[in-house]
Amino acid sequence: MIVGCSNGESPCGDPQTRTGWIDGQILPAGDRRIGLASGPFVMGATDTQEVVVAESARAIPGTDRLSCIGLLKFYDQQAQLAYNNFFDLPTPPPTPKVTTPNSTARLF
Repeated sequence: MIVGCSNGESPCGDPQTRTGWIDGQILPAGDRRIGLASGPFVMGATDTQEVVVAESARAIPGTDRLSCIGLLKFYDQQAQLAYNNFFDLPTPPPTPKVTTPNSTARLF
């Protein structure tokens, strides 16, 4: 059991602020996998259940791992906001119409 973590087991630190338990500081860094389960549920033969799951991962060439963590946190907040608003999201602006001149000249 890891002291100071609300769940008592998994890393609960923030590598961006270098606070809390960060993988590789207390224990050697390693492959950490997560398995989730819930239940038991009592459901009738004709009952239905809605399950909402979000999974996110990001790797951007040329971006360091700590910046990617911040980006994942942003995407997580946006996904939670969409869920909280029943996916009633603003309509994106129309796609701009782009034209190029009919010319053999190179554009720089």
